[in-house]
Amino acid sequence: MIQDRSNYQENREIIIRKTWRSEPKPLLLFLTTTILAVYLSRQFEWSVIRGTLFTFNDHTVILSLPIFILVPFFIFASIFYKIYNVRYKITPEGIDEQLGILGFNMTTTRLRFDDIRSVVVEQGLLGRILDYGDLLAGSVGTAQMEINLKGIGSPAKVKAIILQEQDLAQAAKRMADL
Repeated sequence: MIQDRSNYQENREIIIRKTWRSEPKPLLLFLTTTILAVYLSRQFEWSVIRGTLFTFNDHTVILSLPIFILVPFFIFASIFYKIYNVRYKITPEGIDEQLGILGFNMTTTRLRFDDIRSVVVEQGLLGRILDYGDLLAGSVGTAQMEINLKGIGSPAKVKAIILQEQDLAQAAKRMADL
């Protein structure tokens, strides 16, 4: 979704992130495995590890750790990684795609507004219903799309912002040439 739109006029930079609703299948899998983990933990008492956490006066605090809950935990961690490992920025110069924010290797791809050949929105049926999709931007020099803003909210609005910024950049360039 688009963030930091309120102070966009000052620094003219928009940060766009993936949305949670762009991962419906893993979220459904997470919900299903969570319910299943709770059910299995109640059915199989041996799967719950219990231990004394601490004792204070007459009261003992016991910690219970259900082993089956680790499956939905790893699914949630995978979803979290997919969503927060990428960041997109629209600046006055162009579009930036930053991949690997949470990893060891971060890759930044920049596509200047002068070089943009086309901007395409891709949305499936569920994407149109939940208002998320992919936005692809390609440059003049190649036939492929260099930047793919995957799973963003309101991709049509983001496309309109990119085209508006491209027009502003072209107008500024024409004014500088005069």
